Amino acid sequence: MRSQIERRMRVIRELDHLGLSHLLRFIDGIEGYCDPEAQLLYQNYLQRSCDTCLSSKHIPLSAQKIMKKNATVGTFGYLLSQKKLFEDALRSGLQRICVFDDDAFFSDQFDLEACTLAINNQLPNDFLIFHLGASEYSEEYPVNNVSPVSPKLYCAIPHKTCGSFATVYTREAFQLILDGISEFDGPFDNVALGSVYFRYPTRCHVIAPNICAADVQTSSIRNSRDQFIHSEKMRWLCTSERYEQFTKPISINVIVRNISSLSEDLVGKRDNKFFQIRFFYCSQDSIRPLHSARSASYSFNANDSQRAFDSIYSACSNELPNILPRLPDADFCVLWPSNINLTNTELVNAYFSHLGYPISTTSTPSSFKTFVQKFESKTVNGRVSVIMPVARSFDLVKPSIVSVIQQDYNDVELIIVIDSPAKIDLECIKSYIDGEIGKNNRKSFIFKIIQHSQVRYGCGARNTGLFNSSGEYVCFLDDDDLYLPGRIAKAINYLTSPGGSEFEACYCGYNGLWAPSEGEDLSRYKEGNLLFDLLALQYKSHFVHTGTVTYRARSLFLLQGFDEKYKRHQDIELNARYFRYWRIGCVKTMGMVFKPNRSKVKPTVVIDFLLMLSIKKYLLEDFRLEISRFSKDELDVFLSAHAADLKALSPHGENLGPESATSILRLFLE
Repeated sequence: MRSQIERRMRVIRELDHLGLSHLLRFIDGIEGYCDPEAQLLYQNYLQRSCDTCLSSKHIPLSAQKIMKKNATVGTFGYLLSQKKLFEDALRSGLQRICVFDDDAFFSDQFDLEACTLAINNQLPNDFLIFHLGASEYSEEYPVNNVSPVSPKLYCAIPHKTCGSFATVYTREAFQLILDGISEFDGPFDNVALGSVYFRYPTRCHVIAPNICAADVQTSSIRNSRDQFIHSEKMRWLCTSERYEQFTKPISINVIVRNISSLSEDLVGKRDNKFFQIRFFYCSQDSIRPLHSARSASYSFNANDSQRAFDSIYSACSNELPNILPRLPDADFCVLWPSNINLTNTELVNAYFSHLGYPISTTSTPSSFKTFVQKFESKTVNGRVSVIMPVARSFDLVKPSIVSVIQQDYNDVELIIVIDSPAKIDLECIKSYIDGEIGKNNRKSFIFKIIQHSQVRYGCGARNTGLFNSSGEYVCFLDDDDLYLPGRIAKAINYLTSPGGSEFEACYCGYNGLWAPSEGEDLSRYKEGNLLFDLLALQYKSHFVHTGTVTYRARSLFLLQGFDEKYKRHQDIELNARYFRYWRIGCVKTMGMVFKPNRSKVKPTVVIDFLLMLSIKKYLLEDFRLEISRFSKDELDVFLSAHAADLKALSPHGENLGPESATSILRLFLE
């Protein structure tokens, strides 16, 4: 249907994986429930006697009666859609067409090469109809237990071989199917198809095992059947993983030239009926993620962003240029140069226009560019990228750098992001690191140094490092923390072990601030979802911290990195979003020293309190849904912890009682 845009896009994604999307031609379906002709045909069919139906002579009367009972107005809309399709094929002079329904997807073991070989070797030249997928109701299934890598053909069986969700027709078959459909002797095209099978039993074929399946769960015609029970019954090769791949939202990376083209509503609701959208803008330092329109307001520079965007845009031809940093895996990526307000409609039309099938008459600019963007293309398997923001004097951060160089894991990439307004001698840093690499015999050690053009604080520096990384795994280290020996190797060993493979991240323990003074508190090593502990600032109940967690890079990119509006609570915000999707594992050993030389100075500047107050507001707004699920006791703990945090930062802390601070926080939740 024209209105079912997301289903059209899923089919494009299916065919695009095989390099066939350029052959696609859309035919707008007819919605039977809204179409007067379909409604009239349905009523006429119900009133007719089964024994007067000419096209269904091959179907037993008992089966025809069951078929009539299952008929709906929608099924006659489907027949009219098929009729329209074959009439168009005849008018257009087409010789062969493959009709691919908008809910069809390839089975989990589909092998294009094996299928092509089978077709070339086994399919007769005079074939009329060839099914890539069909529903088999016959107990005497002609070909059982056939390997997907060596498929075979068999002849379609009247009344037993049903379904036409991915079928090739020759021109000779067009009129035969049209003649059968035009009788409207049944609610599905199975009647017309069966009559052709009956007349030409050796010229209609099915490939086995079935290589296509249909999404029956979302089909009103099929009464929303259970996908897997029905797949087994119909002999479709369908696993939950393959089905989930098909039904997942279309993912899109959008890089905008100007953030004014985005509405807060569009950015704030990234997962909608059409897309899973991730927005980015350009800066002189790197691509920057947009978690909300407000996220860019702290560091966005219009001239800087537009110059950086134009540099990338002008370098594009038919492929994304190598200068574009690493981005999340997506079905496609859009470079949006226009100031026209970007909406869902514009994004949908951009995608279809790129394929030559505009579906809207809106003012979508012709200057946008779309590409397929694959995350894996810039990933080095097994590599660990360690990202270290540096805002202090280089002499003070040397111990942190050395603690990474001395790790015994083989493939480590250290990315130092200098986020300081002071001028730093980069050659001096490079020379020092080269010396330490040689001294520790770490010839395979890789490092990058990136200097920000402006101060972007911790979130911004970590994002710059993330989008310039290449590792399969990513971890972070602040410039006043230290990695203990073996910290990286132990984490990767865990994540690649049978017990750790189910997690997208793991964490280790740490010594130092907020750590036990003697021995290890083993109760702090928790697996699972630690969302409450994080949001409620229960620092002493776990060891999850920026420097203790090792992530699979794919999860960080799916999360779009850090939200740059958070000047504090950055790791809490990131990990709280992580727990919306995944659980975390743990390596039960100390792997880091946290703030070994940190002096405990109480902030007394008014801006510190006001800044923290605004951050608390963001946190409560962004995680309102999660907080609403807390029990009364959990909510009290949560509010008390944040109230104490505010009181400690208040310039007049003695006048800000816990009840006042809690009242402020409760207002944010209303």
